[in-house]
Amino acid sequence: MKYDIIIPYYNNAELTKACIESVINNSRNYRIIASSDGSTSDQIKAIGTALE
Repeated sequence: MKYDIIIPYYNNAELTKACIESVINNSRNYRIIASSDGSTSDQIKAIGTALE
């Protein structure tokens, strides 16, 4: 079974990256969908880097 994990975030790149890393380290067969709610472009870039 494949899971979609949706992670909403707003200008808290460190906490969001920790959440993404936790999903990566503890899950199999997943797709992460990170959704910004008006974050600054620097925050969005940091999350994009964590997802790569």
